[in-house]
Amino acid sequence: MRRVFTKPICGSTTFTGTVIVINKAVGIWTPEEDIVVIGVRAFCHFTGVSENDGMVYITCGLSQSANPLQEGEIHTCVISNYWNTAPAGLVLNNVNDIVMLPEDHGIPVPEGTTLSIYISGRGKTAGTDEVCADYFVYYVKGKLTGLKRG
Repeated sequence: MRRVFTKPICGSTTFTGTVIVINKAVGIWTPEEDIVVIGVRAFCHFTGVSENDGMVYITCGLSQSANPLQEGEIHTCVISNYWNTAPAGLVLNNVNDIVMLPEDHGIPVPEGTTLSIYISGRGKTAGTDEVCADYFVYYVKGKLTGLKRG
């Protein structure tokens, strides 16, 4: 049996006015040895919603690639926020997601490969909105020996 380790990777960004953000890296981790990812917990959420009207649609993700949504993607989630001050209304669609791979499966991450959290978004707000992406990476040290690719 292998020991399971946990690495938190967190980041956030603030949106004001017209929102068009493409794959902004908000948190990174570069393991100093080979690891195998066996699970991920993602909590992607909005904080500090302004009292002005707005709508923001966000994609958060964890990737091994410098170009997310391509090869190297480990996890993706979508959140949205719609709010209106008259009448006072707020719709938050936050995500708390846990994905654990089956026993003996994993995603190899070679030493020196950077794992990054990214945020992409679009929308418009008359105020300010902040989105946070909190990821917890569950992994074992070493190579994929005895494990199968996720």
